Amino acid sequence: QPPTSAEIEAPLSDFGFDSRVSDEEYLQISFDRNDNNEAKYSEIALRASQKYIVDYLIAKAIMRRSSWNEKYVEGSAIGLMQIKKETATAMGCASDWDKKADSNIDCGAKYLKHLIVHLQTNNLKATVGNVIAGYRSGEEAMAYNKNPGHETEAVWEDNAKYADTKNYVNQILSYYRTLSNQKPSKN
Repeated sequence: QPPTSAEIEAPLSDFGFDSRVSDEEYLQISFDRNDNNEAKYSEIALRASQKYIVDYLIAKAIMRRSSWNEKYVEGSAIGLMQIKKETATAMGCASDWDKKADSNIDCGAKYLKHLIVHLQTNNLKATVGNVIAGYRSGEEAMAYNKNPGHETEAVWEDNAKYADTKNYVNQILSYYRTLSNQKPSKN
């Protein structure tokens, strides 16, 4: 089921860590508790997400898309977090980002944080959809549209050039929803 517009437009403040949920509870949130690769990479992702203060479940949803394969390649995107060489260089990631899972995950979390800061410092809509679109297609995808009648939308939302990005956003948010539904509620 595709994500709702409310999920795509949810402000980033609605996402992220809940300090009332323990690390152990976060690590229990899973697509498949019997998948050894998921278990192995989840702890690394949790630490990287805490380090950069980004949403662990978004990082985990991105890794799910790569099927927990640290050797994943799609076009020029490499590894669990599907990082491009240009991105790794721009982010100043460790030189082994394309060879070691922990470096790749750290680089992906660092990039997520960069995108969030970019949105906030450029007065752009800091939404989950925009961050995921930026992760897939770069900062230019998050810019406001200049087409009349669409000024409140990010470029990726109504531009045919970004059809792949829309599909990516929908897929990641679908994975995210699956994980979020498992998050323990704390009152």
